[in-house]
Amino acid sequence: MQTLNRFVIFTKRIFTKKIYVLMLAALILMTLVYVSLPTKNQTADIKVALYCQDTSGYYEQVLSTLYEKNSLYTFYEADSEKDLIYEVKSQKAECGFYIPEGFFDAYILGQKDTQMIQYVIPSSALATAISETLYSNILQVCSPKILESAVNTPEYNQELTEGMDYYMNSDEIFTVSDVSNGKLD
Repeated sequence: MQTLNRFVIFTKRIFTKKIYVLMLAALILMTLVYVSLPTKNQTADIKVALYCQDTSGYYEQVLSTLYEKNSLYTFYEADSEKDLIYEVKSQKAECGFYIPEGFFDAYILGQKDTQMIQYVIPSSALATAISETLYSNILQVCSPKILESAVNTPEYNQELTEGMDYYMNSDEIFTVSDVSNGKLD
C-alpha cells in the first residue's frame, strides 16, 4: 500500500509541471514515429556507385571482397560514367568512383598516368572514409601482384603470393596475446 501511495504522489508531482508532461508526450510521439517507419529507413544505407572500364579481371575480385566484408556502405555498379555522375548529383549515391581502362595494371606497376576519379558533392561527409574502404580492398586484391612486380624473380612468385595471402588473411600476424603484461606478438 505504501508503495502505491508513493507512486501516486510522484505521478502527481510529474503531471503538475507542464514541461514534464510535454517531454513525456514528445518521447511517446517520437517512439511511435520511429516504430511506424519502414525498416529500410531505420537503417543506414549509404550507397556508393562504381563504374569500371578496366577489363583485367581485378575489378571483379575487388567487388567480391567488397561484398564479402559487408561493410556499412552498399557498393553498386553504374551503367555508364554519365549515369555515375547523375547518381552522385541527384544524391542517390554518397559518392561515385570511375575506374578507367588499364587502371589496375598501372596501379600494380606503380604508374600514375591512369588514375581513378572520385565524384562527390560538397555536402558529402563520408567521401574520405568510403575512399579508404575501396582503396584498402583494391590494395588487398593487387598486393600479391605488386610484390611479384617489385621482387621481379619468377621462381619465387608462388612463395611470395602464398606469404602475402597468409599475411593479409591471418589473425596470427598481429595479435595481442596478453593485455595485462602488454606483450604483442
